[in-house]
Amino acid sequence: MELITALLIGSSCVLLFFLFSGRKGKTLPGPYGLPFVGYIPFMSSKPYLDIQELAKTYGSVFSLQLGSQHCIVLDDYQSTKDAFAQDAFLGRPPENPFDLRKATLETGAINGLPWKEQRRFSLQMLKDLGFGKSHLEDMIKEEIRDLLDHLAKSNGQPIRVQPVLAPSMSNNIASLVFGKRLKYDDPTRKMLDRSLNEAAAAAGQVTWKLFFPGLAKVAKFLNLGNEGKVAKVLKDMREYTLKEIAEHEEDIESNNIGIKSEHEIKKPEMIPDDCQV
Repeated sequence: MELITALLIGSSCVLLFFLFSGRKGKTLPGPYGLPFVGYIPFMSSKPYLDIQELAKTYGSVFSLQLGSQHCIVLDDYQSTKDAFAQDAFLGRPPENPFDLRKATLETGAINGLPWKEQRRFSLQMLKDLGFGKSHLEDMIKEEIRDLLDHLAKSNGQPIRVQPVLAPSMSNNIASLVFGKRLKYDDPTRKMLDRSLNEAAAAAGQVTWKLFFPGLAKVAKFLNLGNEGKVAKVLKDMREYTLKEIAEHEEDIESNNIGIKSEHEIKKPEMIPDDCQV
């Protein structure tokens, strides 16, 4: 009797899943998945190869169920180009894996009008700082020379390039944002590199929330996952940025983007509290 009851409950759950996950209208071809988890169990550690194999069967544009999300896959250049030429594809998924606070949304918007405002502001600041002009070119050349000098110290022996390549690239951003570059052995440089690496590693471990937003809410309620690590990294980065802004606060006429970013933060709020991103 108990076995029959369990089977009935299980069958009902599966039936309800397909009923409520059904989509009206014509759907694209694609592989079948399992209830609740979709096609995820059949994906390998190299999903791009799995996508290429599926495209051989279902075509360059097909559908794929990943968790509770119904995804459309574009597997060739032309369909991808045609899709992203439309404004409807410029947004981001509504289920963001991170808990974005108001201050983050105001300075790092990802959708809608806030994103357009931040993009306009960023482009204007880059132009004011000489983006596309010889000043920026000279700064990049200086950074490249320093990188080559650092690599030359290996005397032709094999070395890991990533530990010096990433700081070299981020130094170009630091020169724009803070008005100065940081040596590779600078403690602040090491702190920034460590924070960026930790944030990237932690962020990669929370992407599952995009496909299981319901479980993500439960994990957040129970304080599980890596959100705490990401929050700490963002806190450290914010403290350092505010410290740099404070040091330049007296020089209002500076061309440093940090000062202009400060004015942007202090300007009247343009984003309503109920803005959807």
